[in-house]
Amino acid sequence: MLNAYLMKGGEQKKTRFYNFTEPYFVKMNTGYANSLARFVNRKWISFPIIIVCIGLIVLFFKLIPKETAPYDDRNLITVGVTTPEGSTYEYTDRFMQELSQLIDDSIPEKKLR
Repeated sequence: MLNAYLMKGGEQKKTRFYNFTEPYFVKMNTGYANSLARFVNRKWISFPIIIVCIGLIVLFFKLIPKETAPYDDRNLITVGVTTPEGSTYEYTDRFMQELSQLIDDSIPEKKLR
């Protein structure tokens, strides 16, 4: 709707930017059409391309590491805690110590050390 309102009727005048860039786009479209026509005339070449691509996929699958997790565990737990309004530092510290002890007691791997 907005386009119909903004566009003026009749012949549209081409800008200098259009005249400057249009030859590039015409060459790009012509080049693509020519290369596509050459490729369609040699359809058999698509099979070697597919085989090479599959071979490269297998090669890179074997060469590139597949590990998504880090090798070492950083042993980090982040906990957000909100204490009641007006809590003292000592109260918050005592609460955090109790929470830390609760977490330490609930991790069986920690007891193995």
